[in-house]
Amino acid sequence: LDLPSNVKCAIADCGFTSATDELLYQMVNMFHLPAFVAKPMLSIIGVFCKLIAKFNLKGNSAVESVKSAKVPIMFVHGTADATVPVEQGKRNYEACTSQKKLALFENAGHGQSYFKHTEDFQKQTLEFADEYLK
Repeated sequence: LDLPSNVKCAIADCGFTSATDELLYQMVNMFHLPAFVAKPMLSIIGVFCKLIAKFNLKGNSAVESVKSAKVPIMFVHGTADATVPVEQGKRNYEACTSQKKLALFENAGHGQSYFKHTEDFQKQTLEFADEYLK
């Protein structure tokens, strides 16, 4: 992204790798569809997205975006996230080419790292931000 000059760093909390990865994960884990059923359904959903919503389901990838990141990114994820699996957060971190930090919070669900580990979350995010907001 072409970010304004006042953006010095970013904190990504529970980020998914792509819409297709997330939808496939939810179809298999929430709706208990076998992958061999979910994958073709995902292709059909993609066609409807293009035709009706004018949205390309495959055209958004956090993994691809962070490969060209220019600001430091702190990736935060709870290890008990059932909405966006922690593996997706790790993949985003691994693909990132800018300065980066990975902060995993044990037994925290989706978006709950702050609430489950308030002091540690505050400490880590403030230290990260302080490093780049000079």
